Amino acid sequence: DFTDDSEITYKEAVDVISALGVVDGYSGGDFRPDDVLTRGAAAKIICNLILGPTTASALNAGTAPFKDVPVTNTFAGYITY
Repeated sequence: DFTDDSEITYKEAVDVISALGVVDGYSGGDFRPDDVLTRGAAAKIICNLILGPTTASALNAGTAPFKDVPVTNTFAGYITY
């Protein structure tokens, strides 16, 4: 459960994808359903769906193929994939 469960419109769907490890929310335990989904977060969700969270979390960018995504970016491995 997320700390902001009451704000999540599609809570059942979020609970399912959270249980599968596709989304994990923020470090404070919240989901922030009204925030904008960034390219990096979207890439992470897609990689988690395709590869599974364990394999996806091991992705490494290695190089920076996009000028706006440095190799040190938290989501670089997901975006590069």
